[in-house]
Amino acid sequence: MINRMKKSNEIMNIHLAYLIGALADGSIYHNEKHYVYRISYFQKSKEYLEKCIEPHVLRLFNKKGHFYHDKRKGVYFYEINSKEVYNKFMKALESFKSKGDRRVPSWIRKGDESLQFAFIRGFFEADGYYHIRPENSDYRVRLGQSEFFILEDIKDMLSLKFKCSDVLGPYQSESKPNVKPYYELHIHGIDQVNKFHEVIRPCHPNKQLNLEH
Repeated sequence: MINRMKKSNEIMNIHLAYLIGALADGSIYHNEKHYVYRISYFQKSKEYLEKCIEPHVLRLFNKKGHFYHDKRKGVYFYEINSKEVYNKFMKALESFKSKGDRRVPSWIRKGDESLQFAFIRGFFEADGYYHIRPENSDYRVRLGQSEFFILEDIKDMLSLKFKCSDVLGPYQSESKPNVKPYYELHIHGIDQVNKFHEVIRPCHPNKQLNLEH
């Protein structure tokens, strides 16, 4: 019985680690006065939110969120309004969505491989993509965002299985000079890209690997 409960908790933590990684393209919001407790994911692909985010939410919390579409921006929102869910996330997030230096939560960084890779899967689907340029023999996994230490943590978690670049940057978008500079982490080479896809197993329908060019 104890082993079964431990296994169940491990599985639940994997679902939570994935959702936290995916929250790189999301937000957590609380307004106590109006009793608002909200977790939001946003993406251009509604299919991703339906097939990759909602099943984890259902498994963890037995709750369904709500879908919204911002036609002006062409973005879909998936929102979970629940104090219970909010409190669970706040406890697990640590500094991942804080106002200071952000880090991957320590329980994920120091956890086993299944936790780390679940987080990276969610993060890649939010803030990563495959850069495939066969005409230049340029095959890369690219992860990018404005938080240097989060990418450093991801590099550490990947380093036992992959050859990662240093965290590159900061870069400043010329079209968005008022936006925070961003950093990138790369994994180079067709074999490494294939291995990343096999190990991390992205769910996002628009981030499946196709090297038949």
